[in-house]
Amino acid sequence: MPKHRVTLSVRIPHFGTSGKHWRRAIHAAFVKARKQGLRPVGATRVIARERRPAYRYRNSMTSYARLGRAQCAAVAYALALVATFTGSASAQPATNLPPCRIGFHAPLVSPLNRGAMILDYDAAKGSYKVKSDGDGLIDWVPAYKLRYSCVGADAKPVTESYFIGDWSLFIGPTPNKEIIDSKGYLVVGPGAHVPPLKINGDGSYIWVIDSRTTIRGRWRTLAANELRSGTKAPAILLINGEHGKNWEVWKTGVNQGNNRDAIGVERMDMGLSAIGTRLQ
Repeated sequence: MPKHRVTLSVRIPHFGTSGKHWRRAIHAAFVKARKQGLRPVGATRVIARERRPAYRYRNSMTSYARLGRAQCAAVAYALALVATFTGSASAQPATNLPPCRIGFHAPLVSPLNRGAMILDYDAAKGSYKVKSDGDGLIDWVPAYKLRYSCVGADAKPVTESYFIGDWSLFIGPTPNKEIIDSKGYLVVGPGAHVPPLKINGDGSYIWVIDSRTTIRGRWRTLAANELRSGTKAPAILLINGEHGKNWEVWKTGVNQGNNRDAIGVERMDMGLSAIGTRLQ
């Protein structure tokens, strides 16, 4: 079979500081390759470094899963995983699957790469509460993540009114390159929670940037041809937001840890972004 060199770039959604999400996302990158019919045949190296604590990593593919939680948080964001694979067939979810229901054991939940028991279901949000077989951790996942085990119900459609309310924001760690002992490393910070964003039903918003800066502006609905790549309608535009730039806000589903509504906030002209969770 032909061999291909494939680079898997991992971009992690931010769910707070829990290391389980970083660890699972690294693992999910390999699972995705395998489901596409690709089989690893060579060593994979992961090279990264975290400033606090000052870990350095040079790990083979067989040992990456044994990284501790702090190490995974350093490695996961903007990480390149390079491997050699064989094959080209693409995997598809099986047909004639049973319906997803409370009490059903799903053999495979895609963000966990392992089985899980369905404990609860939120019909309005289309999210399922699952308990992982491996570590007993509990997450909320959409029906799409259960597609290899059962047929779930998707979230109900929403309108622009979904965005009205108060949102806590989290800015993820920003990776940068540093030369340490004549060797190049990725240096990744911890990320941070930032002041909240308030979106009002009258077309206005209030965005607290810091203790000295509060932006009061207007928002409007984005047309389908205005959406940034990878986002879906409905979405709104915060006009003249932080840095005087326009920012897109769109629905990302739910916070995996607490099932609250979640949004993405991203600058229109570049990749600066934050993850928002609805405040209660």
